[in-house]
This record gives sequence, C-alpha cells and structure tokens, in this order.
Amino acid sequence: NSNEVSVRGTSEGGGSSSGGCFIATSAWGSPYAEEIKILLEFRDRYMMGNPPGRLFIKAYYKIGPSVAEFISDKEPLKRLVRAALKPLVKIIKFIS
Repeated sequence: NSNEVSVRGTSEGGGSSSGGCFIATSAWGSPYAEEIKILLEFRDRYMMGNPPGRLFIKAYYKIGPSVAEFISDKEPLKRLVRAALKPLVKIIKFIS
C-alpha cells in the first residue's frame, strides 16, 4: 500500500511505538528531551492517521537522518533548529 509508512529507528524514552525525531533529537542532544516526546506524540496521534501526514513522515524519514547528522556538530545550527521548533512544540502542547 503506497499510503503505508515504514518507520525505522528508535525512540528511546519517547514512549512512541516507532521511529524517532532525528533532527530534533540532534538539536536538543537527547532523545529524552520533553520536546522530543511532544513531537513524537503529535506524529503518532495526528500525522500517522491521514495521507498528507504519512507522506510528510515518509519524506522526513528519507532526509531527516542526513540533516540530523549534518547539524550534530554545529552548535549554531542546532540553536537555529531549536528556535524554529520551539513555537511548534508550544502549539502542539497547547492543542494536546
């Protein structure tokens, strides 16, 4: 089925049933950060249940690991990613 998303990876501490948030985990430096848990729960609760969400996830799991590796040793980029994701995390936290 072309709508199915195969999610590989780990989500240590996130409590999610499938893969992790590669870029956010790299930016926060830990899979145990509260922000990671919030993003994983949003993915599982809202995005996995609809075709556009699954399409986004499929694309993200193709490019996410490379982006995460690229920023992993670049603190200015990690700060930029955290700053970009914080408003999204706050919105998700508010609506959940």
